[in-house]
Amino acid sequence: MKKRRQKKFPLLPVLLICIILTGAAAGGVWFYVTSGSGEFRFDTAAVNGNLEGLSEQELRELMQNKVDESMLAISINTSPEFPDGKSKGTLRIENSAGNRYNMTVKISRDDTGEVVYQSAGIRPGQMIEEDALDAALDQGEYNCTATFTAYETEKNTAMGEAAAKITIRVNR
Repeated sequence: MKKRRQKKFPLLPVLLICIILTGAAAGGVWFYVTSGSGEFRFDTAAVNGNLEGLSEQELRELMQNKVDESMLAISINTSPEFPDGKSKGTLRIENSAGNRYNMTVKISRDDTGEVVYQSAGIRPGQMIEEDALDAALDQGEYNCTATFTAYETEKNTAMGEAAAKITIRVNR
């Protein structure tokens, strides 16, 4: 008697739903449907239509608005230069007018973790063209990470972060 090899299938991904948290980044969740035989089946409780009577277009617009609310556009000079370790340099930090959040920017050295710059709050539509570092650095180049923290504008509670790699150059 020959034994038939049964094919085993992994769980089948069915639907990717983006869950948008107010003021937070979007996340994805996979739902899986499986039966004992590994075959896809439709749920008998499912009916055609959209929740809460929204049209497909209204649902798309609602989801796009949630994505837009959670977005944070960051802008910084990726290679700021400073004449010396105590002078102002070309940071060019911008909180775009299109952002919904106040923000702060912290720049840390990648090699030591030392915070070399910390801004105070920057409102949407504001920028810091030039500023001095909080730590006097010797001549050289420093690989750093600029961490942007977004804050809700009414209560100034932290809502999320984004980061960018930069290289600070101190000329003398």
